[in-house]
Amino acid sequence: MRLSDQLSLPNRNIIKIQAKLIKTAIKDKCKIDIKHSDALEILAKSYGLPDWNVLSAILSESGDT
Repeated sequence: MRLSDQLSLPNRNIIKIQAKLIKTAIKDKCKIDIKHSDALEILAKSYGLPDWNVLSAILSESGDT
């Protein structure tokens, strides 16, 4: 069972804010710049999903565009 099946996902805007926070944290802690799309991929994995496309599709199915 995926973590995303057990938790309700935040809306798309919150997800994008979380991705920005991940990107900033990695830059501050590791001194590595990553792309926003990479942060979205990391975030999708944190919800137990294979990638951002799947997370985005789930959000779209729930009516969050």
